Amino acid sequence: MNKVVTIILLGIFILIGCKSNDNKVMISDDKEFAKNAILFNDSSTIHIKELDDRYEDIKKALSNKVPVLLLKNSDSKQLLAQNIALADKKFTENLIDKDSKKPFRNEIFNVYLARPQEIPNNCNPNSCYKIEMYNYALNITTTAFVDIDAKRTCLVNSQPQSQPDIPDYLKDLALKIAVNSSTVIKELGYKPEEKDAMMANTKTALNKTKCERSYHLCVAPTFVKGDKALWVIVDLTDNKIVGLRWTNVGNAAPPTRIGERNLKFEKIMECYCKKVNSIEKRNWKLNYIITSSDGLRISEVYFNNRMVINNAKVVDWHVNYSKSDGFGYSDAVGCPEFSQAVVIATLDPVISDIIKDGKVVGFAIEQVFNSELWPFPCNYEYMQRFEFYDDGKFRPIAANHGRGCGSDGTYRPVTRISFTGSDLTLYEWNEKIGILGKRSNGNYKRKQLGSLQKDIYIKFLMRKIKVIF
Repeated sequence: MNKVVTIILLGIFILIGCKSNDNKVMISDDKEFAKNAILFNDSSTIHIKELDDRYEDIKKALSNKVPVLLLKNSDSKQLLAQNIALADKKFTENLIDKDSKKPFRNEIFNVYLARPQEIPNNCNPNSCYKIEMYNYALNITTTAFVDIDAKRTCLVNSQPQSQPDIPDYLKDLALKIAVNSSTVIKELGYKPEEKDAMMANTKTALNKTKCERSYHLCVAPTFVKGDKALWVIVDLTDNKIVGLRWTNVGNAAPPTRIGERNLKFEKIMECYCKKVNSIEKRNWKLNYIITSSDGLRISEVYFNNRMVINNAKVVDWHVNYSKSDGFGYSDAVGCPEFSQAVVIATLDPVISDIIKDGKVVGFAIEQVFNSELWPFPCNYEYMQRFEFYDDGKFRPIAANHGRGCGSDGTYRPVTRISFTGSDLTLYEWNEKIGILGKRSNGNYKRKQLGSLQKDIYIKFLMRKIKVIF
């Protein structure tokens, strides 16, 4: 089997339209915002019935033989899929602390019929279900694909330091906690309604709390008031508010027509979310599909009839609004329906020629994702683009348009590229000394390559392909 090399790339994109170029975060310099920032230390800030019910559900699950809280309101097929997964030893290997023998808190977050781009080769597409389980204690996401007709597990993967998209009932719990907080009510000057909150199911972080670097599962229901937005950081591991923070969103944009977007959803779902599409152009051949939460995904990429890339996609958007407090969103983009993504595809993918000096030198596929009320505050638009050149160059691009929930944000798209082949060499540009570092088979070497461009070179078997970032 060919060795697969996976590279995670964090590109940094500064919010388009920022007035300042001095790399300062506007909210950090605003004394009023700093004065109103609140960090909670009290674990009992909220008392509501929904929390009592939540604690009872957790307690009951931990006392079961298989200490896992199942997905609420599961239908018969979802329940069967969960039971099949929970009978698999690999899926359940992190349920119990090996030292104390006490159960960890685990919960099934998502169960659904696997999408075309997710289905393993050994799983029947018509009966293949994907199950995502979160371990609160170890901060691990475990994913299983099961065939509910054959009643067997097809594939199990565990990803440390990761969190799946939260189910709707946890989003609703976060909203209940936020709108019933006396401190939130005092900050806003009124009691907000749940429908007023934006980004309620989008994961976040906050320094100097357990939400820092997403060690706990945290979300940030956000309430816009005038030209400002109040972030309510809710820790769903401990079920409490851990902090409040204001950001400046600027003046609201004029109303835009959004009704017609709903008419496009059906076409996008049927043509690009449920169906794998293909392109064969200019010595390139590839498949593409819009995923549920990883944006536009390309796969099985061939150049000159040789496969060079297994797949590439944007797995996350990290949006930061403060250097000191470290808070922001972990955003997802994807399909408009049956998706965990908040920022969704509303237009068809666009395939176009790349022209340089009047000549066609390649082609590109581009996809735009946006929130329903973009460009209003706390709504987002992202662009994803893959470029393919006649000489074998491949270029992934991701960008943010607009201000989001603050007028001075930093956007980091996390791009995952899985290259094909067993003979791979990575060359890396070093800006200071003007050379490329060569990393091969885990070893890091230095190599003088003269005045080469600032590119990353990937050698596939006997051929070299250049990847530009």
